[in-house]
Amino acid sequence: MRLEVPAVSVGLEGRTLNGMAFTLYGGRATWDYAGKSAGGEDTAWVDDNLPAGATPYATGDTWFWTAGHTPGTAYQAIAGQQPFCTWTIENPIPGNYNVVRVTEARGAKSYVADYTYRTDLRAVGNGWDMVVDTGKRKERRTKTANTGVGADNTETYTIMDTSASDAVKYKELRTYHNYPWSEELSNLTVGTGPNALSTTRPAGGTWDRCLPSGSG
Repeated sequence: MRLEVPAVSVGLEGRTLNGMAFTLYGGRATWDYAGKSAGGEDTAWVDDNLPAGATPYATGDTWFWTAGHTPGTAYQAIAGQQPFCTWTIENPIPGNYNVVRVTEARGAKSYVADYTYRTDLRAVGNGWDMVVDTGKRKERRTKTANTGVGADNTETYTIMDTSASDAVKYKELRTYHNYPWSEELSNLTVGTGPNALSTTRPAGGTWDRCLPSGSG
């Protein structure tokens, strides 16, 4: 399986990258080479080892490098073993690189998630919609892209009921502040309206306790 995402679709066109993450929630996975493709030619950044000068991020994870594998060819499963589950990633609308469908098959059951990259949400920034549960549940995660020291960015995570005109069932706002050294979380608000809980962290300080909006 080969996954390609146009740089422009994730806001990376013309930008310099200084890191890459491989994230797995549970189980095991083997990744082939990762890098960039331009003009029909692949450039591998990570293959049988880290690139020269790269430093792994200390998370306590253990990596096992599989040397000798031919890039682009399938890994072979252990003889006689059956996969616990399989994922099929496809583009349901050929030519539209802003949509992707992921089907997870576990025995006789299948779970389908449709992802759409949104660039029309304006104030909340660009991000992804994920629709699951046969179209009944929609999750949206967006983030603004303000740059420069002192700028704030807001990441918005929302769960909606598509059968009720996208009624909001859960909402979470995370505000990040750009410091000279990095971007750090400065505010977290969970919920909406007068019952929303909010907690803040001043520069160099500790987190305040959660209080409903408007509370003293």
